[in-house]
Amino acid sequence: MVLDLKMPGIGGVNVLRKTKTRNPEIEVIILTGHGSEEDKKTCMELGAFAYLHKPVDITHLTEIISKAHAKVVAAKMANT
Repeated sequence: MVLDLKMPGIGGVNVLRKTKTRNPEIEVIILTGHGSEEDKKTCMELGAFAYLHKPVDITHLTEIISKAHAKVVAAKMANT
């Protein structure tokens, strides 16, 4: 999941928290233009896979998504 930190109605930290509580196997990549070091620390402690600042290089984002996907696939293979 690629998730923005600042969204109307509900913040990305809350979505991250709920996602990891309900489905901890989902890898969440935070993508933000407004985050702080404290936000990054919080997100990583909550289990975010990565925390990236906008604008992000699309090649770098693609690499991060690929690594997150590989982690999910490896976890599924280990559980079968």
